[in-house]
Amino acid sequence: MQNISIETQLALAEQQLNTAVHCLNEGHGQALMQASEGLQVTAVGLVQLMHTARTSAQAPEYAAKVGELAQRLISLRENLIRRSAYVERALKVVMPAVEKATYQTQGPYGSTLRSAGAMNITSA
Repeated sequence: MQNISIETQLALAEQQLNTAVHCLNEGHGQALMQASEGLQVTAVGLVQLMHTARTSAQAPEYAAKVGELAQRLISLRENLIRRSAYVERALKVVMPAVEKATYQTQGPYGSTLRSAGAMNITSA
């Protein structure tokens, strides 16, 4: 009975992962957040289920399937990082940063020191 439940949970996790990958590829931010939340809930449920059914969850087919899902999650994470960098660069092109900041620090304690004039040195 728990084997069917583990298989169902693995299939659900794979479906959630496919949805997240599709949303990332299509650029749907809100749908990606929802798919990621669903994937997280499913993954937590799968881990809890596999911990409660340790003897039946150690089957080689489950290990292979979990390994495949883990590799796809790594790939999704890398693609998410790439997309984030791409969006960050595009944002800098569209909205460049302001050149002068409100508080510019040029020296170690704020602004650079300026000479107030020549110092007269007198000796006795």
